This record gives sequence, C-alpha cells and structure tokens, in this order.
Amino acid sequence: MLFAACRTINNGYRTADYPTDNRRPELRYASVVDKFGKWKSFSARGRFELSSEKESFSASMQLRMKKDEYIAISLRPALGIEAGRIYMTGDSLYIIDKVNKCFIAEELSMFTAGFPVSISNLQDIFLCRAFDIDKGTCNARDIGEISFSMPDSMGNFEFSPKNMPLGTEYSFTANSSNLLTGLTVKRGMEGVIYTVDYSEHVIIGDLAMATHINLVSHIDDSNLTIQTSLTPERIELNGSYNDAPPSFKGYTRIPGDMLLMQLSNEF
Repeated sequence: MLFAACRTINNGYRTADYPTDNRRPELRYASVVDKFGKWKSFSARGRFELSSEKESFSASMQLRMKKDEYIAISLRPALGIEAGRIYMTGDSLYIIDKVNKCFIAEELSMFTAGFPVSISNLQDIFLCRAFDIDKGTCNARDIGEISFSMPDSMGNFEFSPKNMPLGTEYSFTANSSNLLTGLTVKRGMEGVIYTVDYSEHVIIGDLAMATHINLVSHIDDSNLTIQTSLTPERIELNGSYNDAPPSFKGYTRIPGDMLLMQLSNEF
C-alpha cells in the first residue's frame, strides 16, 4: 500500500505529492485510477487562453460541469462581465460571441481535432482522468482490457485501452508518482492530432486533478492550443448548478475560424 505524502496549501487543498513507485505498470495502474475519485458537479475559476498561429485571446473564466450532461465555460475579460460562452453537451459544441452577436455550432469532436469523444469523455479530459472511449472512465476492474508500456528512465509509463476506434489510437501517460500527466491521440498517416498535458496537481476531496491543462489540436499543419489554469481555492465539487443551453435568438451563425479572429480582437 502506497500512502500520499501531502502538504497543505493555504486554502486547505493539498498538493498531490506522492512517493515514487518503482513497480511494474500493471501493478501501478490501480494506484493511477484510484486517484480519479467521484464527482457529480464541478465548478472552478481561473484563466482561459486560446491561440493559433495567427490569432490568440485570453480571459478570466468560470468553468462548470454537471456529470454526463454539460460543460459550460463563461469568458469574462474585464469587470466580471460575460463576453463569450462555450457550451458543450451531447455531441454538440457551441461558442457564443456576445459582443458581435454571433456563434458557432459544431460537433463536439471539433474540440478534439476529430477524435470522437462523448461529453463524458471530455469531462474526463478536463478532470485529468483516463477513459475508454466506449466504456467511460477507467477503473481498476478493467485492467485486463488495458495495454501497458515499459517505464522510461524517469518512471513514466503509457497505457491505453486495447479496443480502439477505427483508424485512431490514443494513450495516456502517468508519472513516477502514478499521477496522470498526458493524453496523446494519433490518426493513421496524419500522426498525432491531439495532445493534452497535465501539471500542478492538487487533491480535492478524493479526486487528484491538474490545475494546469494544455490542450493542442493539430489540424492541417497548424496548431490550435487551449490552456486552462484553475485557481485551487476557487474549485468546488458537488455544488448545485443548472446552466441552461444558450439561446441564439438575434445571433448570426459564422464559421469557427472567423469567430477566433473576432475574439482575438476583443479579449
């Protein structure tokens, strides 16, 4: 049995400071997934940054999620006033520019460079949890359906579900302390199409999660990068939230690349 050596930070949350584990990956897997914890709803404040080779913007954000239902991100560049909103539910992604009264409506997989995720999979990505794209969040019971790599010289190892979507491969990386540190998605001859890097882990309740997340979509020889930095003392689990889907009355639908250009000029 491995016990966490945790130090307390001022807000009462703990940094995820676990000892090094030198066992084989198959024996460490349970320790990885045991850190995922349980949740029903999630709320956090922090910073949101979106950039491409040509445009970029950043803003304060409020992130809310209700398990298996939706992800809502409110973008507030100044004075706490909402100027943009991202809403994901089912298999749909909506991004609303309240300043220019326009929006995009796309499939959820646009957020992950075409990787066919569900809303539950995407919530796992935000919460630093490994998943099987068909069966949901990984747990210790599914070890027979997981493939493992040998650890590298730093003790990091990769693991992935044995059943993959046609033409796509994805794998997760855990560090020597059995904390999830990354997700990599590859597709055929295109190679890597989507990556997620996790850092600055904290423990909230029974959930170990990253407070800094870097998501990169590789699309047509260009990179679209999303960075979220969560403020630990502003994270809340299992509160009562009910963020309704956005209304598009009076708004104009536009292509996604045009919206990014407009947002970069506003934020």
